[in-house]
Amino acid sequence: MYVLLPALFFYVRHNLKLWPLLVLWGLACGLALHDVTGTPELDTVVPCFLPGVMACVLYAKTAPRLPAWLFPCLLGALLAVFLGMPSVIFAWVVCLAVGLALPYFRQLTWPPLKRASHEIAKYSYSIYLGHVFGLGTSYCLLPLHSAAARTSVGLLLTAVYSFAVYHLIESPMIRLGARFADRVAHDRLPPAMV
Repeated sequence: MYVLLPALFFYVRHNLKLWPLLVLWGLACGLALHDVTGTPELDTVVPCFLPGVMACVLYAKTAPRLPAWLFPCLLGALLAVFLGMPSVIFAWVVCLAVGLALPYFRQLTWPPLKRASHEIAKYSYSIYLGHVFGLGTSYCLLPLHSAAARTSVGLLLTAVYSFAVYHLIESPMIRLGARFADRVAHDRLPPAMV
């Protein structure tokens, strides 16, 4: 994914056509069909990530017309349907629906919700990496406790882990990468452009 996604985003920077991504999504689904009953592998999650790239293309081509409050309603409806018949294949369809619909919704305007969304987005990669650690640790350390207690401790561990990883590793590396990119740009571009 760390090679495929950047390549796709570089591709769409110069080609804002949706149909090639839809074809790629269909091909990815077809190639992953052999593996939908086993442990999720790279081929089974590609159809879940591609709609995010499609959303980027649509953001550049469409004007949002739908009110922001409708988007959680859409997510809730899709979640309800998914929980009624959970499967990897239906997850692909749900992700496609979200990716194709998202650009048509206006941005949030309520400041507390915007701030909360910003914080979640800031820590999202650390949450993504840390939730398995947090929940796994709590379920191993507290096997005789209720699921609610284990989940609560797991979420707390995930929050602590995510906060620490972001501030100790991710944020410093982002700053280092930005300095490196600035230096490369400074060394390669004419002074007037820098």
